[in-house]
Amino acid sequence: MVPTAQGIRKERIRRTSEPTRHAAHVFATLRAGRTGTGADFLPLTIWPDIAGKIGGQTNVHTDFWALYLAWRGRGTHRVEGRAFSVARGDVYVMRPGMAHGYEGGENLVLEAIHFQLSLFDEPTLQVLTATPGFSALMAEDGPTGRWLRLTPGALAEVEQITSELRAEWEAGTPEAALLVRAHFLRLLVTLARRHAGQLLTEPATSFGHEKIVAEAVRRLDAGFSQSVRIEKLAGEVGLSPDRFTEVFSSVMGRTPSDYLRHVRIEHACQLLLTTDNTVASVARQCGFADAAHLTRTLRQTRGTTPTDLRRKR
Repeated sequence: MVPTAQGIRKERIRRTSEPTRHAAHVFATLRAGRTGTGADFLPLTIWPDIAGKIGGQTNVHTDFWALYLAWRGRGTHRVEGRAFSVARGDVYVMRPGMAHGYEGGENLVLEAIHFQLSLFDEPTLQVLTATPGFSALMAEDGPTGRWLRLTPGALAEVEQITSELRAEWEAGTPEAALLVRAHFLRLLVTLARRHAGQLLTEPATSFGHEKIVAEAVRRLDAGFSQSVRIEKLAGEVGLSPDRFTEVFSSVMGRTPSDYLRHVRIEHACQLLLTTDNTVASVARQCGFADAAHLTRTLRQTRGTTPTDLRRKR
């Protein structure tokens, strides 16, 4: 599944608007930057990609694969000279030799899991390759509109698996490395099955709920900085407030109000870590009444304060 040198050259000739800065990355360097983690034992590293912080640079993956999971926001990712719109819930893979870069973004944050195929022994790799949906996920012709876009329910499942994987990887112990491999295999198989559509066998009413919640999530993601009334949102998707809360909770595992608070805190943490804006300014930008409201919510949900969060950065 590795692209040919000739194919890469032809694709690069077609590029007309690449960013001006280029950086070639080898896995050994990525690994060296993650000592004390699972990278000490496995050819796998985990990095957060924040589009606004690394835009304007073309990165080339020389000898490793990368699995990208978009957790929040939206933006543009240029891969092999072609621009693709990326939003929360998108999943895609890049192969060795591919060049990519971000062209700005609106709070676009992704999880980037870089790995080499030596992570798997040959029998495991054969089973993976035979898993329906896996070849499409790792498509040889690159991201051509066949990226996986997860429904809210599927995204919640993938977030949980990835959270467990990341926790074991950060533990950096030999026994944790065993669990990292297991969690990553579970993640790949789950994504492959989703890609193949095998898990879209829920009753029609359940799939209808997914679509309703997906629209509600889209509106909450877009309007989190404004005053949001759950009753009004329920009416916009055609449900009573009580029924909307029930449907939303069944898909997302949390109420609409809890999800809105989660989105606001995620954006607030990003601004606190990446800007020097005052706490009051961050609070206003993220839909909180004032700095005290943000501080109180941050302490309740993350066990920290804006000052402590910035000190740790």
